[in-house]
Amino acid sequence: MLLYGAEVLESKAFCHRLASSMSRRTVSPAELDGARHRAVLRGLDYLGRIACHPRRLPTFGSGLLYCCAFMASTAAHPEVRRRARTLARRGWLAWRHLWTPFAPPDSADEVAELVHGHCAAQRLGLRFPRRRAWLREHATRFQPADFLGWDPLEGPPPRTLRLPCDCGWIDPGSSSRCRNPSCLQPRARQGPHRTWCLALTATYCGERLDVPLGRRYADVLAWLPHLPDYPSPSRGVVPFYEAAYTVTHIVYTLNDYGRYQLDPRWLPREYRFLADHLEDAIALEDDDLLGEFLDTLRAFGIPNEHPAIHFAMRHLLDRQNSDGSWGPTENGHDYHRFHTTWAVLDGLRDFAWQGSGIAFPRLLPRLRQWARAA
Repeated sequence: MLLYGAEVLESKAFCHRLASSMSRRTVSPAELDGARHRAVLRGLDYLGRIACHPRRLPTFGSGLLYCCAFMASTAAHPEVRRRARTLARRGWLAWRHLWTPFAPPDSADEVAELVHGHCAAQRLGLRFPRRRAWLREHATRFQPADFLGWDPLEGPPPRTLRLPCDCGWIDPGSSSRCRNPSCLQPRARQGPHRTWCLALTATYCGERLDVPLGRRYADVLAWLPHLPDYPSPSRGVVPFYEAAYTVTHIVYTLNDYGRYQLDPRWLPREYRFLADHLEDAIALEDDDLLGEFLDTLRAFGIPNEHPAIHFAMRHLLDRQNSDGSWGPTENGHDYHRFHTTWAVLDGLRDFAWQGSGIAFPRLLPRLRQWARAA
C-alpha cells in the first residue's frame, strides 16, 4: 500500500521542484517532528483560550467537541491526547449548558446539532442511553430532506441547495439567507459534490450514535460511484473546493476520523485526486485545505518522510499565527479561523492508527466492487 501511494506522488513533477526549495533550509526529520509537536501544542493552547468562551461557543457549537474528541481518541503523542481530552470535556460541559433543559427541539437543525454533540461525547467514552432514545424519538418527526436537503433514496444530489454559511450555523436546505439570527448573510448555491458531502457527514454521525438523521450512511454512500468527476482548479476554484472537501470527508467518514488507514485501491479516484492536487492546495495558500490534504494522504499510507509531505508540513509551520492559530485574523476568533486551526492540527499531528480498515466493515465489499468497475 505504501509503495502504491508513494509512486503516484513521486510521478509528479512537483517532487522534482521541491528539491531547490528544500535545499535552502535543510530540516531533518527529527527537527521537523519537534517543530510539529510544539506547533500542535500551541494550537491546542489557542483552542483552550478561545473555544470554550461563553460568547463564542454557540458559534463553534459541536465542532469544538468533534475536533477535540477525535484528537483525544486518535493522537499518537500522549501529551496531545491528554490536552485534547481535557479540552473536550471542558467543551462538553459548556456545550451541554446551551441545551439545558432538554426541551423538544424546534427544527431538524436542532436535532442535528444535538446528535453531533452527543456523538462527539460518545467518542470520549460517555454514555447516555436515555438521551439517545429521546433524540431518536424526535429525529423521527422530520423527513430526510429536513436533515440532508434531499432524499438519497429518491434520486441523486440536487443542484438547488445552498452552501453553508461561514458563521458555522447548521442550516441544510435552500434558504437564500443564513437563519442564524446574528448573521443573516446570503448563501451561495452549492454543487452536487457539496450536497452529497454534507449528507455523508450527517448520516455518519447519526449512524455512530444510532440516531438516524433521515437516512443511513449506506444510503448516501451508494451515490459515490455516480458522483461527477472531481474537477481541477482550472475549471473554477469553487467547484474544485467542493470536490476537495468531498474527497477529504469521504476519507474521514470511512476511516472513522483517524482510527484506520485506507488502502488506495479501495478509493482509487479519490486517492489520485489528492495526489494530483497537493501542489494546488499549497499554491492556493489555504491552510485549511492543505491541512485536510495532509491528513487524508497520510491516511492512505503516505509517510511523513515523503518529500511532498515534508515540504507541505514545513509550509504550514511557517504560517502559524503568533497566538498559535492558523487562518485569517482580521475577523477575530470566527468559525473559519477555528476550523482552519483544527484542520492544520490534524495535518501536522501523528495518528495512533488501529490498522487498515473502515468504520463500517460491511461496506468494504461495495468499495472494492466500485473500484473494480472504475
